[in-house]
Amino acid sequence: MISTILGFIGAIAVIAFMIIAHEGGHFFMGRACGFAIDEFSIGFGPKLAKWKKNETQFSIRLFPIGGFCLFRGEDKDIKDPKAFNNQKPYKRFLTIIAGATANLISALILAVLFLSIYGDKVPVVYEVEESSPAYEYGLKSGDIIKQYDGENIDFAIEMSFVLAKESDDTVLNLTVDRNGEILNFDIPKEYNSDSDRYLAGFTFEQQPINFTVFESIGLSFKWLFLIIKEMVSYLGGLVVGTSNTSDMGGIVSVVDIVSQAFSISFGLVLELAALLSVNLAVINLLPLPALDGGRLVFIIIEAIRKKPIPREIEGTIHAIGMFLLFGLMILLTYKDLARIFFGG
Repeated sequence: MISTILGFIGAIAVIAFMIIAHEGGHFFMGRACGFAIDEFSIGFGPKLAKWKKNETQFSIRLFPIGGFCLFRGEDKDIKDPKAFNNQKPYKRFLTIIAGATANLISALILAVLFLSIYGDKVPVVYEVEESSPAYEYGLKSGDIIKQYDGENIDFAIEMSFVLAKESDDTVLNLTVDRNGEILNFDIPKEYNSDSDRYLAGFTFEQQPINFTVFESIGLSFKWLFLIIKEMVSYLGGLVVGTSNTSDMGGIVSVVDIVSQAFSISFGLVLELAALLSVNLAVINLLPLPALDGGRLVFIIIEAIRKKPIPREIEGTIHAIGMFLLFGLMILLTYKDLARIFFGG
């Protein structure tokens, strides 16, 4: 029971960290650009605590499912020169995009910590079939795969991308690390009637590997790129109907997964926090009403037209988007609770 409670508190702390980073990006960039900020809130719903500093009210609200940085005059036309819509488009653009940028920077820092302290996994040759081309060319169990069909491999997750687009070439170009020695192979494939594919005759598994701090700094960029690539691919699949919507979850799923991670290892917590920070950044940049991406679309249109779309119309569109967004959150929450309590 105590571990469950501590895991729940830890999960809320991780979510709060992502929200503070995101809204803090908006806040500090807005302050730098000279905007008036009426409220900075963590969470939605009734206020649990509030205080005021300078002209901004800070608040913590009951439901930790998001937050907001309320700029003066958002979606309105008012005369205050410090109001959001009275500032130049590029200042508004920088302020809006700063939220996702802060999440990406946070994810980068978390990735460096995760990779340098806990490492990650790499693909390693597991079994080489006797009399297969791989066996005849000298591939051995334990060889670390560094390059596959011309693609550099630093993490095990990359193998899924490489294999998904594997060519029909009958020769496999493979580079491995064998006890510090780099070896290159050009292995001819043999036709396998069971799979109707040309295979080299070996399997691989994932094994942990440690990185130095400097290696982690460099590899963290690639690690984040792979996560973003996978997420964009999934979102694209939702549009064309190829992604599995049953994988979608709401805030309850996030809390459940992160709280369980605390009982497994702090390394997994760091990894999940980085992953969730990237997800928050990418989702917020989608060009949908009420999201940062939707607001960026209006700013870009204004910059092209040299005049804004009427603020009342923009405000109405964002309000509808917010209503639909909350509806989706309620639906996902219901789905999460049904899965947890009823297995549905």
